Amino acid sequence: MYSSSNLSETEPLDTKVIAEKLSKPPFNKNYSVIDIHDKFTSFQLFEIINEVLIYIDNSPTSVHRVNLRTEPPENTVQRIVDFLYLLKYKPSIERNAGLKAELLDGDRHSLQCILYFLLNQLETHKKRAYLAPFLSVIDIPPEFLQDDVIQELNVQLKDLQSQFIETHKYVEQLRQSGNATNELKKEIQQTEEEKQQVLVKIGRLRKKVEKMPNHEQWLEAARKLRIEQTEESNIVE
Repeated sequence: MYSSSNLSETEPLDTKVIAEKLSKPPFNKNYSVIDIHDKFTSFQLFEIINEVLIYIDNSPTSVHRVNLRTEPPENTVQRIVDFLYLLKYKPSIERNAGLKAELLDGDRHSLQCILYFLLNQLETHKKRAYLAPFLSVIDIPPEFLQDDVIQELNVQLKDLQSQFIETHKYVEQLRQSGNATNELKKEIQQTEEEKQQVLVKIGRLRKKVEKMPNHEQWLEAARKLRIEQTEESNIVE
């Protein structure tokens, strides 16, 4: 898996920025530009990426808290690409299969580009990773939405997600203002309650969908359709 290959440089990349970002907290690495650009093996770059992913998704149950030496390469690549898709990394959206192939081949340039993307907007990615579980889109084939229970759960989920977004925005505004401590505590508590409601609804909806006949094939078709629609919208933009 972790061999090197050549790739045309189409994604933003600045190894100096990578070295500078990694030299600062929380990473505190003493890596040079030469280390990142030429010296490190593909596997070492994977290890650095994984460390950054753990920082971004720092929950105790993070899927990134794994040993890369024992995790199957295909699982490593799938996990990373899925997370990059969540973070809106363009190659994971526009050429998902191609990116997977490059990573499975241990393409150094692709790995370096991913590192640059992650480190260059670290706090933005951290916030997106925090919000993602509560705002995730459940791929539901239209045929399944004819089920009254699934349709109702889907409507409730979207309503709760909308409420959560508004509450979260308000909490962020209060935090930035530095005022209204009691009100902030109240809103944070409300946000936590809404988070739990959203997670419960997501879980119920997924379980309901999983009980439908041939649900895996339908879900895969729905996922591919959503990716195609995203790609089309990106082209239009």
